Amino acid sequence: GAMEEGDRISIIDGGQARKDSYSVQEIGLVLPHRMRTKALSRGQMGYVIAGLRDPREARPGTILTLQKTVNTVVGNEMILPPSMGKNVMGQQS
Repeated sequence: GAMEEGDRISIIDGGQARKDSYSVQEIGLVLPHRMRTKALSRGQMGYVIAGLRDPREARPGTILTLQKTVNTVVGNEMILPPSMGKNVMGQQS
């Protein structure tokens, strides 16, 4: 699994995929500064710039998946680490 620039992605919200999909415009790692890598591999954490109409659609901890793999992700029980689902201030969202 890897996510690359140009891929179509979906947002998983409450265990369900949203109907919209978005194009990945830029992708990379966040070190002390952003470093564009054009791809992220499984297990890497970084940033994704996608064609969202409203940036509030993607909050910290938002789960992204490739559009072509939505059917294999949705419906399976996803166990998230304790930090997931919390906002920037550490409060449950």
